[in-house]
Amino acid sequence: MARVKQLKNPHRQHHKRTSWTRFHLPLGQDWPAWSNSHPDEHRGPLVGVAGCEQVWLGRKVDDPEQAALIILWYTEDALKNFQDSPACAEFLRSLPENDVQTSITSGALLQDLSLGDADSDVSMSLAPSAPSSSRFLTFQWHSPFRFEENLKGRITFTAFEMPYTGGPIPQEWRTTMHDAFNMFVPRGCEDLRNPPKARMQSWTAWAWVNTDLLHLGQRVATEGNTTGRGVMCQFRRWNGYSGATPEREEASATNPLARESWAQRVETVIPPVTAWEQERWDINLVPRYVPPEDEERIDPEEDPEYEQNMKEFLEENLPKVNN
Repeated sequence: MARVKQLKNPHRQHHKRTSWTRFHLPLGQDWPAWSNSHPDEHRGPLVGVAGCEQVWLGRKVDDPEQAALIILWYTEDALKNFQDSPACAEFLRSLPENDVQTSITSGALLQDLSLGDADSDVSMSLAPSAPSSSRFLTFQWHSPFRFEENLKGRITFTAFEMPYTGGPIPQEWRTTMHDAFNMFVPRGCEDLRNPPKARMQSWTAWAWVNTDLLHLGQRVATEGNTTGRGVMCQFRRWNGYSGATPEREEASATNPLARESWAQRVETVIPPVTAWEQERWDINLVPRYVPPEDEERIDPEEDPEYEQNMKEFLEENLPKVNN
């Protein structure tokens, strides 16, 4: 009998996307001021949006009035559908844009990718009819320990710009970057490398700027501009696991030898990294509104989302036992 080809499970982790929308949030204001009244004052127009799995709010450590709403999407199509909806227009109206510079050396590598300043070369890669999409910097993850589902706490990421000429991110990029940085720790943090490799991978993860949404994060080579770029990012979560605490991150951020060791490692990468930038964020989960009638039925000691996530994780990662 002919074998039936199984379709890919659309809910596997690599189908998920994380969008990162930057905006200005004054100090003293905890949440966005949504333009319309909503039962959920925190999530506003995101309530009931299909495929919106989780929402976080982050503030940049070195510029705390620069904030971001970070959303984990069930699939790429869920994000695209939201961008085409009236809810997205309201979402963006309530998130005033920051005034940013487009110079990579000024710390705006990730900012210019998401905002696409009209005077920058980056904007040339954006579809002219998609101003709303240009505010969603979108990541596709390679994180075997489901890093993208728990972004709470001190999160840092390093963005690496590399030559790009179109098409999917080449496998050699991934191999090169993983080999160079998976076990790398900056000077002063050498003891964090002592646990087994799998443990370090549980507090670090890779993502690349999604290549399918209007070339966000890429400046594609064109006639008259033979150089393009693509961006990969390594995220690190400083929540205490394996000794990676917020205090250690603070010490590393102020240590000039740590920055120097990063620069030295970057120089070893082939193909060459043409630019790189680091950002530090404090991120909190945006609470969900629970109607009073539902609140009475919820056991505060139980978290059904956590239980389901843990069940799926064990099913995917533990070896099958034959009965």
